[in-house]
Amino acid sequence: MEEDLVNNPPHYQGDKLEALDSIRAMLGAKGFIAYCLGNASKYVWRCTKKGNFEQDLKKAKFYIDRAIHENEQIKK
Repeated sequence: MEEDLVNNPPHYQGDKLEALDSIRAMLGAKGFIAYCLGNASKYVWRCTKKGNFEQDLKKAKFYIDRAIHENEQIKK
């Protein structure tokens, strides 16, 4: 099976808790949304500076989608 470096990078997996879940727990909902949007902007910028254009844009989209999901959870 091929590694999914965008949605589930193995280097961020812990024993039982994924790094993003831990960050979400530390920052709370609104802080996590800001974190996601910051990462999205980083990957958009990075895609123009390095050689992995498509992967970086997919990572930006991943973080935008997470921010949208988190915002939808706040509204419930």
